[in-house]
Amino acid sequence: MTNGATGPTLDDVARLVGVSARTVSRVVNGEGGCSDATRDRILAAIAEVGYRPNLMARGLIRRRSDTIGLVAAEMLDPFFPEFAEGVQLAADAIGRTMFLATDETWRWRYPYGEKYHDPFWRNVVRHLAAGRLRRRDDRVDLRLDRVIVDTGDQVRVQLRLLDTELQPRRANEQVVFFRRADGQPERRTLTATTSGEAGEFEGRFTLPDPGIVSVLVFENDSPDGELLAREDVQVKLPDLELARSSQDRETLEAIAAASKDGFYSFLGDTARLSAAFKDRKPTEMEVDRSTRLLWVEWWTLAVV
Repeated sequence: MTNGATGPTLDDVARLVGVSARTVSRVVNGEGGCSDATRDRILAAIAEVGYRPNLMARGLIRRRSDTIGLVAAEMLDPFFPEFAEGVQLAADAIGRTMFLATDETWRWRYPYGEKYHDPFWRNVVRHLAAGRLRRRDDRVDLRLDRVIVDTGDQVRVQLRLLDTELQPRRANEQVVFFRRADGQPERRTLTATTSGEAGEFEGRFTLPDPGIVSVLVFENDSPDGELLAREDVQVKLPDLELARSSQDRETLEAIAAASKDGFYSFLGDTARLSAAFKDRKPTEMEVDRSTRLLWVEWWTLAVV
């Protein structure tokens, strides 16, 4: 029933009751969406196996940690301890956890002003916001080996996936979806890697049509679930010279007819090519590069 040293998991409770892990999660988080009888069975199973929610995992999934951060510029300020105690009491009253930290970067301002202080905090905020801006979930790592491919080429999809307890998902297959801008998601299947690492899946897929293809990972392996990760790949037509590598005889004959003394000949017809160049000689042009003095010419006297 247990999962090693981590204790009972949400999946253990789901198997014991005979419901999905998502249903157990809704009950644990107080979201409702199930009957009272099912809720009572789930709560009884939780008490039986001794399941305790992973607060860190819950915070990552919900993107809300229910914590309050308090940063002080200096701990020696006599005002700060009393203020921090008031924040701690207020946080306890609403079931929140308070983290206390000090910020020593303000000392950079003395010799350097905002030269280092402002860029440092800008990068901190940018890093913290990057995951949400890219609509990514910390449990999912989706990667493509290429973001631009030619039609008919393959793209390699790699996925690392953690479950609701932040443990590697143990399965032989994992579902992803391919979607074009003008179409519905198409179900595709990744297989577990041969490396033996749990939670790692991969697959290769041929993309026959040009356009933008989005590779999507949804909660509960359904397009109706929450979007966990997305990566886009551009499928383009090959370069014209590669797409039409064979000779266009009709066009080449038209070009030859429009050229002086031109004719069309296949490169393999060496006898005809040899005969065509037999009586021809390279063009020669003699250029006079000698230096002449202008005042020895008669017209310079007329100009003067």
